[in-house]
Amino acid sequence: MKKNALKRLLSLALALTLALSLTACGSGEEEGTTEEDGTAPAETADTGDSEAWIALSMNAETLDLPKTTSLGCRQVSLGTVWERLVTLNSAGEPVPELCESYEMSEDARTFTFNLRHGVLFHDGSEMTADDVVASMNRWIENYSNVQTLVGSGRFEKVDDYTVSITADSPALTLPDMIAGATFCAIITTAEACADLTEDGYLKDYIGTGPYQFTEFVQDQYIRLDRFADYVPYGEEGYVDGMAGHKEASIQTLYYSYVKESTTRIAGLQTGQYDLIYSLSSDNFDVIANTAGMETQNEEAGALILIMNKVEGLCTDVNFRKAVNMALSMDDIMTVGYGSFYSLGSCYMDESNGFWLTDAGSECYNQGNQELAKEYLAQSSYQPGDVFTILTTNENNRDKLALVIASQLEAIGITCEVEAYDYPTMNSYSYDPTLYDMYVMSYSSVPLPTLKAYLGDGDGFWTTDETYLDYLAQFNQATTKEAAYEIWETIQAYCWEEYLPVINCGHYQECYAWNGSTLSNINIYNNIAHMWSATMS
Repeated sequence: MKKNALKRLLSLALALTLALSLTACGSGEEEGTTEEDGTAPAETADTGDSEAWIALSMNAETLDLPKTTSLGCRQVSLGTVWERLVTLNSAGEPVPELCESYEMSEDARTFTFNLRHGVLFHDGSEMTADDVVASMNRWIENYSNVQTLVGSGRFEKVDDYTVSITADSPALTLPDMIAGATFCAIITTAEACADLTEDGYLKDYIGTGPYQFTEFVQDQYIRLDRFADYVPYGEEGYVDGMAGHKEASIQTLYYSYVKESTTRIAGLQTGQYDLIYSLSSDNFDVIANTAGMETQNEEAGALILIMNKVEGLCTDVNFRKAVNMALSMDDIMTVGYGSFYSLGSCYMDESNGFWLTDAGSECYNQGNQELAKEYLAQSSYQPGDVFTILTTNENNRDKLALVIASQLEAIGITCEVEAYDYPTMNSYSYDPTLYDMYVMSYSSVPLPTLKAYLGDGDGFWTTDETYLDYLAQFNQATTKEAAYEIWETIQAYCWEEYLPVINCGHYQECYAWNGSTLSNINIYNNIAHMWSATMS
């Protein structure tokens, strides 16, 4: 399908008109401060071959995935530009991607990865052990959770096509971390790893995926083009979760950040966009019942309230318990996600079946004002103390934060909601002097220890010795069954005693696309994987 600039400009005008008739609810996650239309300039819009335009509800400020947990960044580049040693199949299990196979020692300390031969980077060079070692060790240095797991262990070259790592203690879950961490373990060249900005970011996005980075026009779009020399793996037609034989039949992909739900929907209806993220529940039926349109929704993650346990009101566990006991989650989740959510105390999502547990559920979603007031009376809170809630003004986060505030004010807590654009809010979350609690959504991950908010890094302030000891036991388990028993203990302790965070519930992500022109969309792990898509 070929789209010229004139058509896009006319489509935009109609889209803005249609947007006025649609009700926005917004069900996406985080960030962004870009123009809402995201239309490419006329001189670059027409590639002369097939192109697809994808409207994101979250901004992608960088494609350096080991340096960010932003879902928008992964939606653009994970599986397209970047690949990993192992990736996730549809069961949430780590399976080979850039390696042919891997082995774990009996003591679960040493892992050996046998690399695929003949894999090419976008600069034309072949991937070897030197590149993998540099990339994986850079990932470890940027990710505190995996540092905790492997200790002083680092990747080493065995030969040109073999790498290994030996952890200080059992590291059973290392392959799961490589495949599923939101700080992604992407592979780039050794030269790119050595050529970084002053802030430690990649200067060049040189991956092994079926699409190569072409252009980043700030506040407008990111352009990826088919990598002609891509080396696929697996049998033709094989697609299993994030793993698969990647065809890249579409020549060019344009990713635009479009903040307003109504603008995304109207753009889909006019043909400005071929696929949109975060279709709101209020408008789901309109699109689902439109001829030619396709929709799909899946559980995507959880809405989490992060307590500041370094200083301020939330350093008092009784105050944290008062906040938790006062909250009625249906009211909060409805404002944030419409009907696209489910309630549940488990930190893990339904797609993570092995790790599901109801441990501590008796402390979830109580909405018990009397008990909340008892906890408040036992805390150090004084009338007039201001409880500061930090949030973003995007995707209805400010509105649901006001619902939280109203429920807390009903038990006598004076609240102040401070809402910012996502980048500002995210930067403020690292400064414990600026808030008592912040609101954030976290996408699904296949392993409990990949839940960033359960870690001890900046912004999460998890310092409880009992909790950290449980976490160490989990990391040192040598079987999944043993790890699960410890995980149940961790979740019960978090809800009943420590309460480092509050899980409000689990949200769904809804996607919509023009089925008359776009097909074979593979949606998994919060990403519409365009490497499997075809256009007519």
